[in-house]
Amino acid sequence: MRRTLLFCVLFVSTLSFAQTPLNTTWKYSSDTDKMSSEIDYVASIYSDGKEYPPSIAKYPAHLLVENTGGINLFALIIAKGGEFEREYSDSTNILLRFDDEKPEVYAFAFQSKINSQTVYRDYNSAKGLIEKLKKAKYLKIKFGLSENETGAVGFDVSNFKWDHVGTMLRPPVVH
Repeated sequence: MRRTLLFCVLFVSTLSFAQTPLNTTWKYSSDTDKMSSEIDYVASIYSDGKEYPPSIAKYPAHLLVENTGGINLFALIIAKGGEFEREYSDSTNILLRFDDEKPEVYAFAFQSKINSQTVYRDYNSAKGLIEKLKKAKYLKIKFGLSENETGAVGFDVSNFKWDHVGTMLRPPVVH
């Protein structure tokens, strides 16, 4: 369910690039899951337009914080203009810098085996990033691109509000 919702958000956001002005301030939404009746929450923001290399500037990066079924998710999306480098088969390392703190490397998982434009962290690994995001004013992100280039984007993350506590553990698989 979580990955389905993420895919839908990605698909819609990719289609809307040329049709609507991009939100460089936080946009919040919620929806009720028709099966579980749980409320899913989403906060999203686009990068500030200072992308590098210029090839990805036409399609700014999209930062997404989501709580679906009680699970928090922190996702970064690059549309059309580039793909994240696959350092490993299912993850890549990305450098994040909150305000003037020392940059730190975080491992992000790919959304799917096919899609290299979306990476995310969930459960406990998302919790720390979300807490840092609440306190930060600006987030810089540096990453490898599949064309052996380095990409960089920035987000004005001031005024981020999030009070949706996520579960700490993966839910059990029920057959």
